[in-house]
Amino acid sequence: MPTRILFLYSDTGGGHRSAAEAIRDAVYATWPGRADIALADFYLEAYPPLLNRTGSLYTPIINHADWIWRALFKLGDMPGQTDRVWRVFLPLMKGRFIRLLQKHSPDLVVSVHPLCNRPMVAAARALPRPIPAITVVTDLVLGSAFWYDRHVDFIYVPTETARLRALREGVAPGRVEVVGQPVHPRFQPFHGDRAALRQSLGLVPDRPAVLIVGGGEGMGKVYETARAIAASGLPVQLVVVAGRNRQLKARLEARRWEVPTIITGFVNNMPDWMAAVDVLVTKAGPGTISEALIAGLPMLLFGYIPGQEASNVTWVTEQGVGAAAFTPDAIVAQLREWLAPGSDALAEMIHRALTLARPTAARDLGERLLHWAEQGLEASMNHKGHKGTKRIK
Repeated sequence: MPTRILFLYSDTGGGHRSAAEAIRDAVYATWPGRADIALADFYLEAYPPLLNRTGSLYTPIINHADWIWRALFKLGDMPGQTDRVWRVFLPLMKGRFIRLLQKHSPDLVVSVHPLCNRPMVAAARALPRPIPAITVVTDLVLGSAFWYDRHVDFIYVPTETARLRALREGVAPGRVEVVGQPVHPRFQPFHGDRAALRQSLGLVPDRPAVLIVGGGEGMGKVYETARAIAASGLPVQLVVVAGRNRQLKARLEARRWEVPTIITGFVNNMPDWMAAVDVLVTKAGPGTISEALIAGLPMLLFGYIPGQEASNVTWVTEQGVGAAAFTPDAIVAQLREWLAPGSDALAEMIHRALTLARPTAARDLGERLLHWAEQGLEASMNHKGHKGTKRIK
């Protein structure tokens, strides 16, 4: 009998849904038939009226008024603030979350978003059959204090820095574990013929290739960065991924380029592009950083979302797998240094990236979550009226 797992996510940024889908697909590929996995947008299904519309404001705020998000993030990180917030909002949400869980009847509920952990665990324990409630943190280094809710049964985090943050927020040491950032299982270290891969993608075989990505929505100074590199005189070729940003793609396609340049919209073969190029220029999204580590791809970070992604920039530079450059001129200068004749910078970063990579994180998380879910199912079948769950580390 397959166990049932419910992931709670919200499309405030693409990383939350992507993490849940990565774990789901890893479970289905590795243990077919062992689980039925559902995803639910808790913002739309369990937040009360008016609040359930706030999720749609995230992208406009980030793109046009990120100072608002920076202020909200700092406010949420004030000592004791999470408890104060949930004292106000939990009574409005608990019943809705209970109904959401009853609708899906899972054996395990998993949060991949910081703003549902307290109501999730409250609802899970209020059911006639209490079920385990687990958090998978999808911010790479620190993220919001709302991630680290000491009431959930267990918290899985991507990095040691995130684990230490959980301890500072009052999570017991035995209830948090570093497993890695869950990215889709198709992201794996490349061991094939790189020259043939480049040729299949339309790249020049013997010219350094720079991949510019602004996330799935084409955020940040993608156009300005691409133009600066193309006009710099550097002996490179460019791949510019505009994502779902049709206006950006059209603007890029309207230009004549000084170097070989490939322009594309949203792609489904990002592992191939990462394996084929020499440098990634991107914003500091946790999923993209983790994918680049698996590819052994040095990173040049041109921006970040205030709050949860600021610490990603520091982490990447301190780990020696990339650098930060927040203007087109600074990006060109850093590329010129890395690509200078005789420089070992890229080779050293490739080695460090592959050392840090966790390509099996989605599968490892899936294995742990299956144990939690099967424990919940067993408690339901064999111990009717069971009041708690045995913790698995």
